[in-house]
Amino acid sequence: MAKTSCITENVTIQGDGVSFNWSLCGPFVNPNAPEGGTVSQVLAPGSNAIAVPAGAVWLAVISPVASTNAKSLRGAAGDTGFAFGVSPAPPPVVPVGGVATVYITSTVAETIALLWG
Repeated sequence: MAKTSCITENVTIQGDGVSFNWSLCGPFVNPNAPEGGTVSQVLAPGSNAIAVPAGAVWLAVISPVASTNAKSLRGAAGDTGFAFGVSPAPPPVVPVGGVATVYITSTVAETIALLWG
């Protein structure tokens, strides 16, 4: 069943006589979005290859609420990627259109949530 996803970004800058607001919402149709919203993903220590569902255009990676496990998200097995995952940091949202696999390196075993759009 086709789903429509929307990422909304809001930027507000105020102070010293400046007042600026900017927002963007981009709808994307993903005919293969997993049912039920977020999908649990068990990470093993080390590199974890995760297949990108056909039609996905973005991915949000949500760490457990009290996670102290630093993780990195990469687009290729040999990349350095970028660190994320220590709560309460906001979840990274990355474009995945045309990508077959993403890689998450974890220092410990942990279950995270993935949201594909």
